[in-house]
Amino acid sequence: MLPKKDTKPKVVDVPEEFVKLLLKHPEAREIFYSMSYSHKKEYVRWIEDAKREETRKKRMQKAIKMIQNK
Repeated sequence: MLPKKDTKPKVVDVPEEFVKLLLKHPEAREIFYSMSYSHKKEYVRWIEDAKREETRKKRMQKAIKMIQNK
């Protein structure tokens, strides 16, 4: 018997701080929210895996640049 197909929408819980930063960068915001679930998840995981707040902020800034250069 085949496993049931997962039909639930996949949603990435984007940190509030990153959402606020995306609001300041409309181009990056549009690109980010058009990405696949797995791409968004990887960006968020990379940001959230930072142990220090300073590193987290640097990663968010770098993520904006990376997204804009796609």
